[in-house]
Amino acid sequence: DPLSTWTTRGEQRCDRNNNNKTMRSLSLFFLLLIMTITTSSSFALRRNIRWALRGVAAEMIYNVFRRSSRPIPQASNEQEATQSRKELAIVTGATGGIGTEIAKGLVARNYEVLVLARNVAKGQALAQSMEGASFVEYHADQISSLQNVQDVIGERPVAVVINNAGVMGGSKHDTLQINLVAPTLLTLSLLSALKKQKEQSTSSSSSRPPMVINVSSSSHLRAAQVLQYHPSSNDEDQDSNLAAYAESKLGLMQVSTLLRHSLPWLSVVDAHPGLVWTPLLQSHFPAAKLFERIGLHKLLYKMPPEGAATILAAVDHGHQPPATHPKPQVYYVNGQPGGYASLESNDLELSLQLWNEWLGPAVQEVDGYDEVQRGLRIEENQNETVKEKEEL
Repeated sequence: DPLSTWTTRGEQRCDRNNNNKTMRSLSLFFLLLIMTITTSSSFALRRNIRWALRGVAAEMIYNVFRRSSRPIPQASNEQEATQSRKELAIVTGATGGIGTEIAKGLVARNYEVLVLARNVAKGQALAQSMEGASFVEYHADQISSLQNVQDVIGERPVAVVINNAGVMGGSKHDTLQINLVAPTLLTLSLLSALKKQKEQSTSSSSSRPPMVINVSSSSHLRAAQVLQYHPSSNDEDQDSNLAAYAESKLGLMQVSTLLRHSLPWLSVVDAHPGLVWTPLLQSHFPAAKLFERIGLHKLLYKMPPEGAATILAAVDHGHQPPATHPKPQVYYVNGQPGGYASLESNDLELSLQLWNEWLGPAVQEVDGYDEVQRGLRIEENQNETVKEKEEL
């Protein structure tokens, strides 16, 4: 049939054109990536390559070639129905990017959601648009905001804390303060409420054990340690190469490591939403408008609902902490645990170094610090006992 033959050839030409467009788009992206790596002077080349290959390139391959065949699993109606009684979930940075989608997903799972954000108008509008959500004004760089959260919670247990708020490209000091110190302060201040949830889950099969989800990033692969930055008005304080951002994400994963070792009753999960096309990313990506103009952003990046799906997958499946101690690192990527994380992120010695040198003293005034400190001392004593036995 000449018509069928003509149609088939046309479809084949169309497929070839689409494939060529995909390869040209990927080539352009990786050219930009290589330029970023080679022009960065403040990071070891080895770690930049680790980030480029095991982080960015792996995510691009998933987005382009595997996203349609292996989509991120969504909660089934049956899973959502099992959450029969409303339990309390807290989300920071909920008014933009993936935070809004996370909040919506939690409401769909029958959680009562506290929307924590600094933008009052956006926060109130988001909370009012969802049944079972409330807004709490929360400034991550102001410790006084913790009281706002406590005033709303009262004596209620908290089932889920999702530390999602973050900044990128500002001052190094503010980046570490908002991305690392603030979520640590919030989590410690909520330990008593999380413990109430643990007690409730022990006595009632309808309640789930508490969990903390720290939203991470593959950029942690660029960092080897977390430095302390002091406030400064100098240009040197600007995180122009996103070094402090990478360190802040490594540091947050090391906080997860510390909590897993010091608080065996608490499930602590790291989750990377992937490369998500959010306003935060676009504001620091020079080729953002070009990518949107040619449609490359939809090919190479996830949209916010897709990024939020990984965090929500952790909510669905990560509640029960493993029985082993110390508990293994759990790192969700593309909706599944077992994502590639750096050795530094799960290194207890490096995590203790961060805690003892400056992060611990920075959060020691908040409730919950003493409990973590006691847990770390117990863990340290147990490790010393094990070493002594091995030497004998």
